[in-house]
Amino acid sequence: MPRSSPFYIGDLKKVKALASPVRAAIIDVLEVLGPATIVQVAASLGYPPDGLYYHFGMLERNGLVARAEPEMQPRSRSGLI
Repeated sequence: MPRSSPFYIGDLKKVKALASPVRAAIIDVLEVLGPATIVQVAASLGYPPDGLYYHFGMLERNGLVARAEPEMQPRSRSGLI
């Protein structure tokens, strides 16, 4: 979901959280993909997923990303008449 207008960050803690090239790249990927798992972001960046958990935690603690509940898949009705 591309953002229609610029997003400005004035909070110094948030700016410092984005100072890492990896965390800035995560934000860039999420701008393109929209809601995504760590595995999806890692695949887009070419990084191993276990190397991104720390960075996602830093972004979450600073309010730059949020966890989303997984979408529930409707129950399959196969086999029911």
